[in-house]
Amino acid sequence: MYNSLGFPRKGLIRVDGELLETSEEIPAFGWRVVKKPVPARSVCVEGRRMENRYYRLELDESGRLLSLYDKRAGREVLQKGKRGNEFQVFEDFPKGYDNWEITDYYKQKMWVLDDAVKMEAVWDGCRAGIRMERDYLSSRLEQTIWLYDENPRIDFETEADWHERHQLLKAAFPLDVHATSATYEIQFGHVSRPTHENTSWDQARFEAVGHKWVDVSEDGYGVSLLNDCKYGYNVEGNVLKITLIKCGTYPNPEADQGRHVFTYSLLPHQDGFRQAGVIREAYNLNQPMDWLEAAGGKDATLPDAFSLVSCEQENIVLETVKKAEADDGLIVRMYEAFDRKCKAVLKTGKQYRAAYLCDLMEHVVSELDLSGERLEIPVSNFEILTVKLM
Repeated sequence: MYNSLGFPRKGLIRVDGELLETSEEIPAFGWRVVKKPVPARSVCVEGRRMENRYYRLELDESGRLLSLYDKRAGREVLQKGKRGNEFQVFEDFPKGYDNWEITDYYKQKMWVLDDAVKMEAVWDGCRAGIRMERDYLSSRLEQTIWLYDENPRIDFETEADWHERHQLLKAAFPLDVHATSATYEIQFGHVSRPTHENTSWDQARFEAVGHKWVDVSEDGYGVSLLNDCKYGYNVEGNVLKITLIKCGTYPNPEADQGRHVFTYSLLPHQDGFRQAGVIREAYNLNQPMDWLEAAGGKDATLPDAFSLVSCEQENIVLETVKKAEADDGLIVRMYEAFDRKCKAVLKTGKQYRAAYLCDLMEHVVSELDLSGERLEIPVSNFEILTVKLM
């Protein structure tokens, strides 16, 4: 099994059409030879109810979440009396830049997709779920909500055949979490934005960009929403919404028409998003592991496990490993993800004779002290570093 990310991980892998979970960690930027995992098949699905070791989940007739109980924390995730994963459609006629802009008055006209839907239980290796089919005007939405044997994510795997115009589609989660701000991932870091509209500046930020995740937390508990390709959110008080489809008509009259395939995931967690591993789990969702059948036997020349480069500190993300543009050096680009100063300790899978700190264009800035297969580098808050190994 091959891990293309810069941290060791257990993860999901599809083998012979079946989704499985590894019990062994696969090294960062490397591989491990493992026996084919055997799924525990511990997820229970009965009617509109689902349960695994982490959650008890119940749906209403329209496929919305009636209840989501977090067993680890012993608490309900959703606000009492509210529905989660509610599809909301808004009339969308912005003042200008039709295919790009959202104007704040879009909230004045909203429809909730609350008609009864067709449901069926489905199983897929290490996960089980409920699949739903929904017709809306000229469009069709199919979604499967998955729970896993070991993974604490709740995946909403969605396919939309969309044929509407000037409508904004969102999914809403009213959370039983008290927070005056939400945290959004941006490239090489994250930012916090208010969940209220106390000032004109706050009011102007009714839609916020986020890359792979957004988090709403109180002291000791929070909920993250991960995604694999949707980057618009808004958090109103403790109602977290993700923007799924915007179908303007100018300059492209066919924008967002046709088939959409995407997944967003809920990840309730104790403590803060840093301690809960939200950043890494968002990477896991976006970059699944790969595999091929090992056939070495006694004449094998490769080790059973190997890591090209790794880092001991959990707040350091090794984002990229590549060949240098100007020579045969190995470029490692990393960033500090927690807003924390530290000393990053890198370990390499082979010995290099020299290491250099470079700028983003890979020009050498200074030489680093390389000790065998170990390299220590001081890193500041949200700092981006480029290292060349020769």
